[in-house]
Amino acid sequence: MFSYRHVFHIGNLADVLKHSTLVACVKHLLLKEKPFMVLDTHAGAGKYSTTDPLGRNKMEWQSGLGKLVTIMEKKNYLPSIIYDYLKLVIIHNNGNQIKNIPGSPALASMLLRKNDRLWAFELHPSEFMNLEKNFSGSNKKVILEKSDGFISYRKLLPPISRRGLIFIDPSYENRNDYEKTFFYVKEGLKKFETGIFVIWLPNIQRYEVKKTLGKLKNLKIKNFYHVRVQFKKNKSNSLGLLGSNLVIINPPFGIEPKLDEVSSFMENTAELHE
Repeated sequence: MFSYRHVFHIGNLADVLKHSTLVACVKHLLLKEKPFMVLDTHAGAGKYSTTDPLGRNKMEWQSGLGKLVTIMEKKNYLPSIIYDYLKLVIIHNNGNQIKNIPGSPALASMLLRKNDRLWAFELHPSEFMNLEKNFSGSNKKVILEKSDGFISYRKLLPPISRRGLIFIDPSYENRNDYEKTFFYVKEGLKKFETGIFVIWLPNIQRYEVKKTLGKLKNLKIKNFYHVRVQFKKNKSNSLGLLGSNLVIINPPFGIEPKLDEVSSFMENTAELHE
C-alpha cells in the first residue's frame, strides 16, 4: 500500500502538466478578492530534492521539467500555463540552478493570500513526516492532516466563501484508487457543485482508466473538460506510462484552449520526447 512515493517521478512531464494546471486554476481564483480554499487530497512531501537518492535512479525530471527550463532560458516559446509554472519553480530555487522541485502543496501555498487557505492531506507515514518538515515554518494559511484525503476532504465542503479547488492526484498504485476517485468526486460534487475539481489519471493501457473516465463523463456535468496528453508512442505491449489524462470539473473561464495548446506543445515538440 505504501510502496509508491511522489519522489519517484518528480518533475516528469506528467508532473509538469498537472502542476502547471493547478497553478493556472489557483491564479484564476486570485482574480477575485473573496478568499478561497485549496484541498490537496494526496499531498505527498510537498517539496523534493533532485538529489534525493529515492528519485535519482530515474532522474525523470531531466527529460521533463529540466528540458522545459532550458527552453525557457533560451527564451524560446512556451505555452503561458507552463511558463507561469516554471516561474514559480525558479522562485522556489531562488533563481538558481534547479535543485528543489515544489510539489502541489508548495506551489499552491506560494500563491495564497492572507485569507486564503490550503488543506493538505497525506496518509503515507514517511511522506507526511517530510510534509510536516517541509512546512514547519509555514503560517496558518497551510493546514496539514495525516489522513486519507479521499475520505477527509469532504468534511471541508462547501468552503464558507463558496470558492475552492480540489486537487485529486492519487498514486493509482492500488486499482481501487480508480473507483475511489470517481466515488469521492461524485460525493464531493453533492456538497460543492460549483467547486473546481482537478483530477489526474494516468494514460496507461488499463481498463480502469477508460472506465473511470467514462463514469466521470456520464455524470453529465455541464462544465466538464478532459484532455489526454501522449508523451510516448502507444505500443500494444506497453505497460508503462504513456501520458496523462486530466479532467477539470468547472474549469476556469478561458483555461481550456490554453490546455489544448499545452497538449499540442508536449506532443509535437520533439525535444520533450524521451
